[in-house]
Amino acid sequence: MQIAATLEDARVSEHAGSATAEGTRNGIALHVEWRRRSKASVWTVTSTGTWPRLLADVRRRTVGERGAIASGAIAQLLTGDEAFDREWLLEAAPRARALLVFDEGVRRAIGAARVMSVDIDEGKVLAGVNGSHFNAADVIVGIEAVVALRLRLDALATSSASSASSTSTSDEQAEIAEIASLRAKQDKIWARLSVPARILAVAGGAVLAAALFSGVFYGCGINTLFEK
Repeated sequence: MQIAATLEDARVSEHAGSATAEGTRNGIALHVEWRRRSKASVWTVTSTGTWPRLLADVRRRTVGERGAIASGAIAQLLTGDEAFDREWLLEAAPRARALLVFDEGVRRAIGAARVMSVDIDEGKVLAGVNGSHFNAADVIVGIEAVVALRLRLDALATSSASSASSTSTSDEQAEIAEIASLRAKQDKIWARLSVPARILAVAGGAVLAAALFSGVFYGCGINTLFEK
């Protein structure tokens, strides 16, 4: 199995149309899960650890996000790497810490992905895809990205531990507030949708409402009240 072969001491469990694998790579413990379908698939790579607080989300840029970024509904964090910032959208808090984490090596590992999203939250790194045609090579790139992030996060945790005494209460409170602000933005789903996505959402809602009304109108016999 190509995916399991990338892990050390891999333990694989297979079921109908799905599988999980656990093992390590470069000393980082990983949990890999994938479900293969004919037209779409879901795969995730997760790893947990302990490091300074960080909330981050990075994904491929999509058409129509420019307006949400300009309005502030999406809080893009520019890394200074023009090629990466052009292809990928990073939201993260605290921003200063995120820039330390998403260094050149991490950006290179993420940038190698054909399609993928990566989340960091509450001691977990998760890379994955939902709805793409299954490709084992994509999962392997996801493994490499998670490992790169974990190594960088672990290095940052070691550095922070040695200077923990210099961190003030006000600095910690500012970090907590910055994370809470970003999380609040991410919860406002409608404001973050692009114009095409909003049109599709409204159209889909209208179609659903019409279908429900039709079902009630005819299913409950209301139509007979209007018949001569």
